[in-house]
This record gives sequence, C-alpha cells and structure tokens, in this order.
Amino acid sequence: GIIAFVALIVYLTIIGLYVAHEHGRLVYAHEQMDQLHRENALLTKVNATVTHSLVMLQTLLNSGNVNAQLEDIQLDLAALAPNLPKLKRTFPETAPSIDRFERHLFALREGRGREGLIALRDSEQQIAAELEKIETRIQGQIAQLTTEDLGLIRKFTMIVSVAFLGGLAIFGSGVMVFLSRLASDIRTAEARAVEIIKGYRGKPLD
Repeated sequence: GIIAFVALIVYLTIIGLYVAHEHGRLVYAHEQMDQLHRENALLTKVNATVTHSLVMLQTLLNSGNVNAQLEDIQLDLAALAPNLPKLKRTFPETAPSIDRFERHLFALREGRGREGLIALRDSEQQIAAELEKIETRIQGQIAQLTTEDLGLIRKFTMIVSVAFLGGLAIFGSGVMVFLSRLASDIRTAEARAVEIIKGYRGKPLD
C-alpha cells in the first residue's frame, strides 16, 4: 500500500510538471496571438486611411486643378498622422517610407502644389505596398499559430485525460492490493481466533 501511494505521488508530480510546462506553452502561444492581432488591427486601420487618402489625392490630380490645396485632403492626413509613430515603432522597416511621406507632406504645406501632391501620392503608395506585405506576413503567422495552438490544446487535453486515467489505475491497484492483504489478514485472524477457542496456545500472529 505504501509503495503504491509513493508511486502515485511520484506519478502525479511528474505529470504535474509536464502539464505546467504545456500550460506555459499555451499561454505563450496565446500571448503571441494577441500581439499579432493587435498588430494586424493597426495595419488594417492605417491601410484603410492610406487607401482613402490615395483615392482623394488621385481625384484631386485627375480634376486638373493645378492649384489644389492641402485643405482638400486635410481630414485624411489628420486621421493618418497620429498612427505613423506607432507604426514605425511596431514595424521599423516602414520608417524610411514614413519619413519620406512626412518630408513630402511638409513640402506640400510649403506650397508645392501639384508637384507636391504627386510626390505625396507616390510616397503613400510606397507605404501602402509595404503595409500589404506586412499584413500578408502577419496573417500567415496568425494562421500558423492557430494551427499550432489547436495542436497544443489537443495534446494538452489528451495528456490530462491519460494522466487522470493512469492515476486512477495506479490508485485503484494500490487500493486493491491493500484490500486484498486486509482480507487475508482478517481470514488469518478469524482462523486463529477459532484455534484459540479450541485451546491453541502456540506462537502468536505476526
């Protein structure tokens, strides 16, 4: 009985350590997934603003209004500007394109007219192309992590189930051995009690 109990404790300790390790992997995978979703949300937000701004810029250029003013696209630029620093911090590879865009935006504010609008449009197109590449990459990472996460969950569930059944088997075996020995001892004691009643005065039971 004691051996079975010790074996059960050792077994549960090993299983507990392994389950804790797998749980840590699951937590890490979920943290990575959350980070990727936040990054993807930022990309989606900036990309939508850039796309709308590009449409407005191209509309101004197609209108033939050489004296088009910055005020015509001010709302789009105002929506885009606050997200650029965060975009550069999150995706450092976009920094050169964003810096180029900001230089062209400053030049347009200095009154470069149509030429400034064309330069600003070209720099926004470069940003849009980079965002699309990054978004494709992140979506691939999300898909891969999702697959790995499902695999970890299935593995974790299987391990817990097997550990539970194995623990029950070990515990049950220990109980069966204990009860079997107890029943044997009881039968021996009963037999000796009958012998004593009949006058037995020999060696006592161990």
